[in-house]
Amino acid sequence: LCQELERLHSSAPAHEAWFTDAAIEEAFGFRRRELFEEFDARPVASGSIGQVHRATLSKVGARLTGAAPGTRVAVKVRHPGVCDSIERDFALMQAAAAMLGRLPGLAHLRLGESLEQFAAPLREQVDLGREAYYLHQFNYNFRDVAAVSFPVPHYPLVAPGVLVESFEEGRHISAYVAQGPGAPFNSTLAIIGAQTMLHMMIVDSLVHADLHPGNILVRLHTLGGRAGERLVRGVRGALRRAGAVLKVDLDPPAEWLTQPRIVLLDAGMATSLSAEDGRNMCGLFDCFSRLDGRGVAEWILRFSDDQQSCADPEAFKREVEENFRANAEADMYAHGNESNGAEALAHVLDLCRAHRVNLPGHICATVVTTLVLEGWSHDLDPAHSTLAEVQRVVAAARGGWRAWLGTVADANVLQRIPSFDEPVATGGKWDPARLFSWNH
Repeated sequence: LCQELERLHSSAPAHEAWFTDAAIEEAFGFRRRELFEEFDARPVASGSIGQVHRATLSKVGARLTGAAPGTRVAVKVRHPGVCDSIERDFALMQAAAAMLGRLPGLAHLRLGESLEQFAAPLREQVDLGREAYYLHQFNYNFRDVAAVSFPVPHYPLVAPGVLVESFEEGRHISAYVAQGPGAPFNSTLAIIGAQTMLHMMIVDSLVHADLHPGNILVRLHTLGGRAGERLVRGVRGALRRAGAVLKVDLDPPAEWLTQPRIVLLDAGMATSLSAEDGRNMCGLFDCFSRLDGRGVAEWILRFSDDQQSCADPEAFKREVEENFRANAEADMYAHGNESNGAEALAHVLDLCRAHRVNLPGHICATVVTTLVLEGWSHDLDPAHSTLAEVQRVVAAARGGWRAWLGTVADANVLQRIPSFDEPVATGGKWDPARLFSWNH
């Protein structure tokens, strides 16, 4: 079932070519052949919202966008009828939520309010003009981060139904995840994933909310550009020749010669966090880092503040605290909670449901994004999983220079960690893999 559902990310049914041509002409006032010198009729990928075609800009398209003629681009076209289908589905769900909300046992769930919070990012996702806006914002936020990039929209070829952006090469990160821990580049990729989440959540307060592996590409980069590539080829050739003479394998590992970078696609779903949200998230992960179950529960309850629907907050705190204590006694949090962070967070969400704890939609989206990242980063390298690094950096912000050496975070992240009353004692571990994962 999971494999079949996974295909919907990039292998959903494609619409007909005539609709693509009509959508382009309606959006920009030019025929497809006028804007694009080459245009692959077969889409590179087709998802639930739209499909993507590979193309090259014509002289007209280049003149409009300021790019060079022949520039390779990706043309994203929204599927026909998507907006109507979404509105129809939400109208039916709103009617059902209104009826269920009248039942005494379900009134506390605020189904109508939750549905509206869920609907907002989906409505934004079908507006490709909104996606272009988020891409512009993410590119600006990560302008100084070499390890992470996003497609660049080609204005003015941006409309609600069609988006022209830079074509990004690379392998899907799922190919690296499938190799498991210990494979080349996997530790570095896990670190980059953690750094990216920290940067979005703590520095930018804008989180890409659709970070499944199908939306993440990996590119390998040789340090030093072309000169570095020539040097690498020379060194590798010399080592191979020496190895042939000595009859030993002297070919250096790939990680010594290149570094991975990631490209994040499909930024149509994004979640903004307020300063208070950021403080609450930091407090939540701070308590996770100290295995403070009661503190975890208290920070969760703060997310909804006056609108909290939990009938017995003290019982919720007590059960979360008991859950953490039981797991700690069973040694489930060994090695800094690197192996079971996702399960612990997922179980806390189950307790939220059982105790009718209300969480705002944008907070749920951020937590779910963290869990998705935790899933593939843990498969890449459990020691550098996303949740483990989030916990580590919150502790490192107040743990002195030894703890700072033990975190992947850059100065921007550490400076924005809020201060709390409880001191944190933590011992950092020197990890050279972190040196070249972010700004190189």
